Amino acid sequence: MKRLTLIFLMIIFLAGCKKKTSTLYIVFNYNTLTKVPNKKSEIVTISTLMNFYDPLVRFDADFRPYPSLAEYWENPDSITWVLKLRKNIKFVDGKSFTSEDVLYTFYKTMHDSTSDYRTDVHSIDTILAKGPYTVIFKLNSPCLNFLERISQILIIEKNCSPELLSSLSCGTGPLRFTKEDKNGTIYAIPNNEYFGRKVKFDKIIFITKDVLAKNHLKSPNNKYFLFTVKPPNGFQKQLNFIKIPGPVNAIRYIGANTKRWPLNKKAFRRALYLALCRKKLADTISKLYGYPIIPAYEIALFSQVGFLSYKTNDCIQRDSIQKLLKISGYRGEPIHLLLSKTRLPYAQFIKNNLKEVGINIKIDPVKPSELFKRVKGREDLSLFLLALIPGSIDIHTTGLSYFHSREETKSLGAKNYFSYSNPSLDSLIEGVGQLSEEQERKKVLQKIESMLIDELPAIPLVYEGDNYYISKELNYKPHIDRVILANDITLDNEY
Repeated sequence: MKRLTLIFLMIIFLAGCKKKTSTLYIVFNYNTLTKVPNKKSEIVTISTLMNFYDPLVRFDADFRPYPSLAEYWENPDSITWVLKLRKNIKFVDGKSFTSEDVLYTFYKTMHDSTSDYRTDVHSIDTILAKGPYTVIFKLNSPCLNFLERISQILIIEKNCSPELLSSLSCGTGPLRFTKEDKNGTIYAIPNNEYFGRKVKFDKIIFITKDVLAKNHLKSPNNKYFLFTVKPPNGFQKQLNFIKIPGPVNAIRYIGANTKRWPLNKKAFRRALYLALCRKKLADTISKLYGYPIIPAYEIALFSQVGFLSYKTNDCIQRDSIQKLLKISGYRGEPIHLLLSKTRLPYAQFIKNNLKEVGINIKIDPVKPSELFKRVKGREDLSLFLLALIPGSIDIHTTGLSYFHSREETKSLGAKNYFSYSNPSLDSLIEGVGQLSEEQERKKVLQKIESMLIDELPAIPLVYEGDNYYISKELNYKPHIDRVILANDITLDNEY
């Protein structure tokens, strides 16, 4: 009898000591635009998908490369990259990862005309599998930043079905998908078979700020949060978040459809550039959103901050502006500015700012998912407001994708939303990728930037930073490229 009593007490004790389930909420301003890998180069989408899929090479918080599915790599000559793959890696359905999956992923991306990543793989001529664990990339020209270019190409299982692709279930990443609800909230659990650093939480939820605010959590116990936007007031007061500053490297810009009047007139684009009061805009938005913002007076290519200095007297050159408007033939006709509803304060400031010099702006706010559809369509655009977060520290990459003439057959200009084309600039952008001598390369890059600041298909506004708000029990170091990985987030000094 005593033995039965002891066993009974032990069962009660063990039940009382059962580990409580921990849940990590990663909170964005809006939902992922797609769950299909290698389609959209957009930060919420990238951050979500990179938790379920792996690239061959990842970059750490300081933008240094480290092995992912490729265990190591060699660059024996200027156009050859040899990547040695990890062995004994499983996809979430249990199938083994091999070089065939790499070939399948890259050729699928290279031939997908709807992919934002086609420019990133355009330098690849052929891909060869040398056995199950070696992949050889042969390039059509030297590419010094090849590892950066492929670091967001997510490897998917060969011939994975559309149904599995749409449920984040064709990868090898640190998380496993469990479900998505009607609000677009994505639920996941750790992938216990993951080869790399393990996720420290039992459940992971990707959710938007608005959905979280509407469904206020009754009990905060054992629930942890990483907000990429300012938390709702109720959460802030209840949970006492720590604010962590992120990099100030995203440029907010006004894009112009250079095929549409009056944006097809360089004089009009120059008038816009001079009329915008960037310092006042930066101060206004910084106070409103609470994250750091600085004026962008001097940049056309987005991923090289301060490369050249094109200082301008901020928004006071009224005589010059009026002369440029007269040259362009503009007489106050309404011009539509397309933007996300989440950026309405920007639009209102810009509208009032430009009204002072006689430029009539009509605000056209849409959902984030609709914004990208409209921008990619291009035909009905006049002006649009977007931000670019560099996925590379080399402006050659940005030039190929954003400012090179759109050439479907060569996968160039995939993000040229401006209908912009300049053959002379195209030649410089293509040529600079083959230069390895630093000073020679710098001269060509400066020439590219000088041409772009003169042409102004994109009109720079401000550089934006991020503030991340995390539960006080968490540790997190923001990435320069702003990608958020659940296995980078730790509890209490646990690494």
